[in-house]
Amino acid sequence: MAVKGPADIIRGRLPHHPDFFDYLMRRAQKEFFVGNTMSSLFMRDVNYLKTHKLSWAKNNYGTPEYKEYVCIASIVRGISGGGILQEQLLEQITFTKEKKRDIVGSAYAACCFDDDEKFDLDGVAKAISNGKDDSISDKQKQTFRKAINTFDETMFYMVYLNAVAELYRRSALAELSGEFFSPQGQDAAKRLKTAQKRIALIETKNDELEQRLKSLTTENGEVTKQAAEARNKWAGIQNKIESQQTEIEKLRQLLNEERAKNTELEQQVVELSVENESADEALVDVVSEINYREELDKIFKVHKVVFVGGNFNIMSKFSKRNPAAIIIPRNRIATADQQIENADVVLMKTDSMSHKEYYKFKQIAVRKGIPFGYIENRANVRLMEQDVFETLELMGFADADGQGR
Repeated sequence: MAVKGPADIIRGRLPHHPDFFDYLMRRAQKEFFVGNTMSSLFMRDVNYLKTHKLSWAKNNYGTPEYKEYVCIASIVRGISGGGILQEQLLEQITFTKEKKRDIVGSAYAACCFDDDEKFDLDGVAKAISNGKDDSISDKQKQTFRKAINTFDETMFYMVYLNAVAELYRRSALAELSGEFFSPQGQDAAKRLKTAQKRIALIETKNDELEQRLKSLTTENGEVTKQAAEARNKWAGIQNKIESQQTEIEKLRQLLNEERAKNTELEQQVVELSVENESADEALVDVVSEINYREELDKIFKVHKVVFVGGNFNIMSKFSKRNPAAIIIPRNRIATADQQIENADVVLMKTDSMSHKEYYKFKQIAVRKGIPFGYIENRANVRLMEQDVFETLELMGFADADGQGR
């Protein structure tokens, strides 16, 4: 069952978030129950105000430090200015184990932490206590930090409110005892009325604190709602990422399998190409009696013959055997307009050209009146030389003296 007020904790009932409550008890011992006396805490706050002047507050306006400064200044200067808080009297107020639990329980209940069923206050508190901050997300840290700030501010007011109430309780008891059991008993009614006025003043200040606590409670509820929305959004993103990662792994596996198949096929192609080239060379040596390389050399010395496209390996071999030929490899096609325009004849190997590139050069040749033709896809350089010669011969560029057209 959720804690509804500090009295429930005082009677021994555990809060709804026990680990978080223990974390708050340890924090309160370090930050508020200094020296286990109210006097020690009060002097610490007085010294704080001595070192933090109004100019400092103006320069730090809007920061968390400024908010802390306002809390301390409003209580210490406001209450001590009326002579209520005196060091010798505060020294008599000690923080026993039961009183510590009572004050922390009051602050805990005022913050309405038990109304938050969604944010894992216990889990985050336990992780921080065990030094496992890495296991907490930034959103969780931010939400937890806001909860702690709310508690610190509420705790500050609770400690001083408890001290003021205790001082007035002792003062009222002392005055009543002196008046009812001394010869001056006739003044008891008058002094009692004064005590009642003081109690009314305390109640007024208590109402102000309760309004402030109510405001803090509302703010804490909004923070809790935002934290829940952030958690739900993060969960959806995480599920989507995991699904995409699974799909990526499947595609990567298929890609590796296809790469393996391609490697095997490429090896087979290389082996077949070597066999085919050897067979073609043997066939050329047996069948042909013409040295096409020499015939082409005669033509290339007279005419600018431009070759466009073609397989890189076969065109590289052709270029080495026929250095006078003008070869435009595929990676230079985009900037080869000038070479085409200055050519006597253009031969295209369309096996490695795009449609766009083909129509581009065809239009240039037609516009400039440059003859153009096509050569077949050959894997053997000697067969390619024969094909080039026969094509040029048909186009009139291979007559007896090599002059052609």
